[in-house]
Amino acid sequence: MSELKMTVQQPEEALANLPDSSLALQQTLGPTATKTLQRMFRDPRVLESGERSDLMDLRKDAGEGMKAVDAYREIIAESTKPGYFAEARLELAYFGLGDALRGQRHYAEAAQAYEKAAGAKSVGTELKVRTLLAAGECRDLLGEREQATKDYQEAITAGPNTSRADTARKRLKSPYKAS
Repeated sequence: MSELKMTVQQPEEALANLPDSSLALQQTLGPTATKTLQRMFRDPRVLESGERSDLMDLRKDAGEGMKAVDAYREIIAESTKPGYFAEARLELAYFGLGDALRGQRHYAEAAQAYEKAAGAKSVGTELKVRTLLAAGECRDLLGEREQATKDYQEAITAGPNTSRADTARKRLKSPYKAS
């Protein structure tokens, strides 16, 4: 409890103790994320895959896209080790990987990551629809209209009454183009 209290009351001191963190990343952190980062730097294995995915999201959002890509890939690789994570939420890691790759314009790899997220056993409806829509958009950017159409149709099937399904219906009529 005292560690959390120190982090909340003295965030600048806590941030100063983070090794090799970029200034942009430090500025995006709040007390909870700071505490999580401190735990990760001491021993990354203490974090579940979902917590580590959250940290990679912060890195991606701070403009460190390829570092985030590498870190997501590491989480996914570590998830294959028996007992490494108590509960591996691979759909979150694959979704984050897809977003990071898409941000770097690696559309083929991003589409594959999104499709793996959608196919994960524990993926919820909202994330499944979101990942399939994103995969379809990446496929459209690659000129792979047939696969994009399949992704959009799967998104609609997974969550027919969602706003993202409405977007997928629009994408079926007209291919996605980056803005």
